Amino acid sequence: MAVGLMAHGADGPTAAIADAGRATAPPKPFGDVLKNSPGEWVLVPDQSDEFDGKAIDTRKWDIDPKDWGAWSWSPENVRQQGGSLHLQMVQRTHKRGGRELYYVSGIARNRKPITYGYFEARIKGCSRYPGASPAFWMHSRGADNRYETIGGETVRYCEIDVVELQQSEFDFRTRRRFPVNRIDCNLHVLLIRDGKEYWLRPHTHPDICKTSFDAPWDPRK
Repeated sequence: MAVGLMAHGADGPTAAIADAGRATAPPKPFGDVLKNSPGEWVLVPDQSDEFDGKAIDTRKWDIDPKDWGAWSWSPENVRQQGGSLHLQMVQRTHKRGGRELYYVSGIARNRKPITYGYFEARIKGCSRYPGASPAFWMHSRGADNRYETIGGETVRYCEIDVVELQQSEFDFRTRRRFPVNRIDCNLHVLLIRDGKEYWLRPHTHPDICKTSFDAPWDPRK
């Protein structure tokens, strides 16, 4: 996997969003954003990586973050080889907080926070399907990331799932699981309004939180 981040000049993002809203053509590769996008994009080296060095740059990537929820991570499940970052998941029964868990996986999280930019990654799925979901995502961290919206709510937490592969979610229309080529691109937001918290999620607010793409290829290959 390769990860890239580009920062933009003052006027570019608004124009790019407006153009995307009017787009009617099928999706296609954008190409080199530094050459093909309007405005002055600049590569951010300390938040980009081709993973072609001798070892993972742990000054840039945290490969041992604190376990959270049902997810357990271990740096031994992260390696760099052949110009790619490899993440694996292994079966290991363990307990945390009185809860029995069954798998430990790998993760790489960029150490430097950022709010705006253009993010891209080359990603391959995993051989296990169903049972695992490789993902490229961004999330807010801590109370210092709270922002007030135009409507007056406060954003307590925001998560952008750029891609979640091979989720095998249930299709309520066909009463079957989605096939392996279904790629989910979702938004999760926790808002505070009048002192009360409420979630906006793909299944509760699909009009603004749920997007999917049926790829013409198998992400495992």
